[in-house]
Amino acid sequence: MANIGNTFDEDIDIKIVIKKNHICKIKDIAVPESNIIEEILKMRFLEYVYQIESKDVVVEYMGYPLQAPSMPLITDNPFNRPSAQEEYNRNKEEYVENLNRIFCYEYYEKEDVDILIFHINYLKHNTVVAFPSALVFKEIPDSIDYEISSKYVADIVRGTIEIRK
Repeated sequence: MANIGNTFDEDIDIKIVIKKNHICKIKDIAVPESNIIEEILKMRFLEYVYQIESKDVVVEYMGYPLQAPSMPLITDNPFNRPSAQEEYNRNKEEYVENLNRIFCYEYYEKEDVDILIFHINYLKHNTVVAFPSALVFKEIPDSIDYEISSKYVADIVRGTIEIRK
């Protein structure tokens, strides 16, 4: 998302419209099994794969929802440790919370399209900010429609991105 204007803008909503059943939603992303999920969480694999890092021309998205710090249970008593299933359930919950934080789009479904909406609080002029996450597709669409509305631009900006395969 780029602001190529002469001044900052605020309260920006971006709507992405994609042909039905092309976008991969959170529920479509597999949860790792118990033998690897803990390592994936420690490696911050989800952030590495799906978040878009700052570069010299793109600023990282800063509008992620706040996340409560994860506090592991401290158990000195070896007889009071969580079971393997309880540990997996806790890791699974953390994994899904991380996915929800990274893919912080509002999802809407219509008969023939899927709609993703995200918000940018503030965007300085001559600045490009990344989407909250990489978009993941089950099938690459031919095009993506978008609408952008903001506080200081009266008109809704609409367009279509054609995708070359």
